[in-house]
Amino acid sequence: MIYGFSNKDGIKNFVSLASRGEAPWSLIDGLYPSKNFTRLHHLHNLMQSTFAFQNIAHGLWEDLGSISYSMDRMSITDQNLIIMHLNNIPKTPLFETYHQYVIPALTKNPMVEFRTYVQSFHTKHRSKIIKYNGFNPNFVPQKHHIIITNKSISEWAYPGSKRHRAIVNLEEVEKFIKLTYPTISVEVIEWHTIPFNKQIEKLLNTTILITPCGGVSLIIPMLPNGAHAIVMDYYVTKTAHGYLKGETGSMEGALLNHIVHVRKQYYQIYGKQDYEFDYPEATDAREASSIIVNMTRLQLLFDKALEEMEP
Repeated sequence: MIYGFSNKDGIKNFVSLASRGEAPWSLIDGLYPSKNFTRLHHLHNLMQSTFAFQNIAHGLWEDLGSISYSMDRMSITDQNLIIMHLNNIPKTPLFETYHQYVIPALTKNPMVEFRTYVQSFHTKHRSKIIKYNGFNPNFVPQKHHIIITNKSISEWAYPGSKRHRAIVNLEEVEKFIKLTYPTISVEVIEWHTIPFNKQIEKLLNTTILITPCGGVSLIIPMLPNGAHAIVMDYYVTKTAHGYLKGETGSMEGALLNHIVHVRKQYYQIYGKQDYEFDYPEATDAREASSIIVNMTRLQLLFDKALEEMEP
C-alpha cells in the first residue's frame, strides 16, 4: 500500500494529488504483484481537495473538474466511478452542495474516504451536472436576458475591506444597461444567496452575463450555447502569472478558452482610472482591487455581443 503523496520533509513520495503539487508524475520500479493484492473492477479516482471546502469555483473546476477532464482525455466512461478523498471529507455546506448536485453527475456512487475504503474493500461499487439536476443542456433561450453579478461577499476579503474583486460602480452599470437596452430584462444577482440548482436554472436562461474575475466568474460554463460573458480583467501591478506589470490581465482566461460554447469578452483595465483598491494598504491590484466600469467601453462590448447573437 502507498499512503504517502507528493513531497514531504524533503522526501519524494508518490504523485501529487492536490493542485499545484510538486510531484506531477512518479515511477514505480517494481514487478506487478502476483499475490496479496485486490483487483478493482471499476474506475477509481484518488483526489485531495485544495480550496473546495470554501470556494465553489475551485471545487467545481479544479478539484472535481479535474476528474471529468481526465476521463474525457482518456476516453474513459464509468458510471460506477469511485471517487476516493485522500483525507477526511470536509463537512462544510459547500461539500454538502457537491454531494447533492455535482458528484451524482459524475458517478452513481458517493465519495468515499481513501483509508476507510482501501482497508475494507467491501464497497460495491459536459453537461452532466446540468442534466443530473433536471435541465436540458441543449436549451437555448428565445429572448435576451442579462445578469450582472453582485459580488457582495467573499471568503478572501481582507479584514475591514470594502469589497473583494467586485464592480465598484455596480448601480451605475445596472442603471445604464436598463436605460440603453429597455426591451431586455436585466437582473442583478448575489449568487451565494441562491441554491446551486436554481443558479443553473437562471444561467441557462441568460444570454449576456457581466461578472468580475475570480472564482465568481466560473459560473460561465453553465451558460447556454451561444451566450456571451463579459468578464472584468485586472490591472497588473506585479509581473506574475504570465503578465507583465502595466498590462491588463485575464485571470481565468486560460481555463475559459476551453469553454467553447460561450463567447468571452474581457473588459480590459488600462490604468488607475479603471480600478480602486479594496483597502488603503493594498498594493497588488490582482488580489485586492475592484473595477470601475466605463459605460462607453461597456456598450461597445454589449453591442458586439448582441450583434453576434443575431439570427
